[in-house]
Amino acid sequence: MSLSGVTSSLATGLNNGDGLPMAVNTKVNGTVAPYEALPSFRDVQYSDKQNLFIKKLKLCCVLFDFTDPTKGLMEKDVKRQTLVELVDYVTSADGKFTEPVVQEIVKMVSLNLFRSCAPQPHENQVLEEEEPLMDAAWAHVQIVYELLLRFVASPKLAKRYIDHSFVLRILDIFDSDDLREREYLKTVLHRMYGKFMVHHPFIRKSINYHL
Repeated sequence: MSLSGVTSSLATGLNNGDGLPMAVNTKVNGTVAPYEALPSFRDVQYSDKQNLFIKKLKLCCVLFDFTDPTKGLMEKDVKRQTLVELVDYVTSADGKFTEPVVQEIVKMVSLNLFRSCAPQPHENQVLEEEEPLMDAAWAHVQIVYELLLRFVASPKLAKRYIDHSFVLRILDIFDSDDLREREYLKTVLHRMYGKFMVHHPFIRKSINYHL
C-alpha cells in the first residue's frame, strides 16, 4: 500500500475538527522463569499498581514465534490477556504515569511494532492477487496498536518520545502486507498529526518522501 492521499486526509481531518527477545521463558535475577500470567490489577493495592504495570509491560516485551500455530499456545494467550489488561489500565489511568513507566511503554510498543515487514511465506507459490495477507501475530499486534492510540492521545505524556525517529519508524511499517495493520497505521498517523502540531511539517514531508 502507498501513502498516497494520507497528507490531504490529515489536513481534512484537522479542518473538520535492537535485538528482540523471543522466548517462552524469561530471565528473572539470572534464572529462567516460566512465562506465566501476573496478578490482576484488581488484586493489588493502589500503591502497587504502577509497579505491576511495569512488570506486565516487561512480560509483553517477549515476542513469540507464530510460524508454528501449535507452539506456545498457553504463553501466547497469557500475553494476549496481559496486553488487554494494559490497554484497560492505560485508559483508566488518564495519563498519570511516571517517567520510568512511560519509558517502559515506549519500549514494549517499539519491540512489538517495529519489526520486519517482509512478505509472509506461503506454501502455494501461486496466489490470487486479491488474496489478503495476514500477519500471524496480529492477535498481539492489534492490541499493541490500541495501547499506542491511547498513549498518543495524551500529548503531554508522549511528547518526549513521539519524535522524528518514531514517526519515521511508523511510516516504515506501511510496508506491511496486512491491510488491517495499514488501517491502524493511518489512524495512528492521523492522531499523531492532530496531537503534535510541532511535527506537522515533518510528517507531511516524510509522507511525500515515502510516496
